Amino acid sequence: MSKTVKKVPLHLVHDAIESANEVFDQYLDTKEMKVIMLPNMETGAADFEDGDEELMAQIEDDEENRFYALPSQYDIHEYRIMEAYIDELKDDRLAHELLIAIRGKRAFRRFKDTLIGYGMIQSWYDYEDQYYWKLARRWCIERNLEFTL
Repeated sequence: MSKTVKKVPLHLVHDAIESANEVFDQYLDTKEMKVIMLPNMETGAADFEDGDEELMAQIEDDEENRFYALPSQYDIHEYRIMEAYIDELKDDRLAHELLIAIRGKRAFRRFKDTLIGYGMIQSWYDYEDQYYWKLARRWCIERNLEFTL
């Protein structure tokens, strides 16, 4: 009897990448095919709710390889995505201004403000979204998880 392999809907991974933050850790449950969010114990920014501790124990003792930790905001490296976007720009003047904008404090805000000033913010959002789709595909491939688009 052959085991049926469920394919991961890629949008689940993409959406988790897009919403990654320091407050919650996210896991893909391949049995239920859903994303589970649990408070990040290191930051302590959110409290455990009923059932969270039991679910965390299930994830830690995962003998079925059912749960997969999804990328955290630290795995995604938003700064590198901004640098990659700048590298692909054809407008040298804008690229130069963005390189200056991403240095120092408030880099993300200055980056976006500069793009808004040039009327290019939608271009950034489109690029970032496509980058997240690439990360989602790579994440699945690295874990030998089949996926659907």
